[in-house]
Amino acid sequence: MTLYYQGAETLILDDWLEAVFAADTGSDGVATLATGGWYPDIAKRKTQPPYIVWQHQVPPVDALTATDASVAVAGVVLIKVIIQNRSYAPARPILSRIVSLIDRAQADIANGRILAVTRRGSFRQAETGDNVEYRTLGYFFDYQAQAL
Repeated sequence: MTLYYQGAETLILDDWLEAVFAADTGSDGVATLATGGWYPDIAKRKTQPPYIVWQHQVPPVDALTATDASVAVAGVVLIKVIIQNRSYAPARPILSRIVSLIDRAQADIANGRILAVTRRGSFRQAETGDNVEYRTLGYFFDYQAQAL
């Protein structure tokens, strides 16, 4: 079970991911490939795959302090693509696009509020429910955000 940690910094990251995904509207963009949409924590009920979900894995901790005041926090987020298929192959182009977007978006990093996002490890899961096969493919990302 994944716990979702809510705080000001996690909301900053949520807003940033929403903006990055929504702006990618080309024929190979996330908005086109992930027809079910994208959601923080959990998808809406009855969402049809493929869709994207991200979940904060640990509460943000102080990453940089100045005179006892937190300047930046560090956290971990899992970003994953959920598809209805017996193979992971259809999820790969969507996940590749997400990684590319995050790498590119760091050049214009949310008005200084998201300081860095770095891919750290992969996630893979197979599920069966109601005689339907689902595959989940994703990455864990370390992030640093401006402390509030």
